[in-house]
Amino acid sequence: MIGRKVQDSRYGYLGVVTEVICTPANDVWTIDEGPFGELLIPVIDEVIDSIPDDGPIHTSIMDGIVTESEREDA
Repeated sequence: MIGRKVQDSRYGYLGVVTEVICTPANDVWTIDEGPFGELLIPVIDEVIDSIPDDGPIHTSIMDGIVTESEREDA
């Protein structure tokens, strides 16, 4: 997963997976190099829409993970 681009249904391009954190409940991806800076995305069915063989990973992140005020180019 590291190096894969992440595209969200609401926020658009989020960045690139830079780290996979393994926890007892579920994995968490660190997403960085995007317009919102570093994000932590839980790898759960409610968030991950699809992981195609090629192209970006598609997500629908939950409220509270990112706000428009966190956009680095704002």
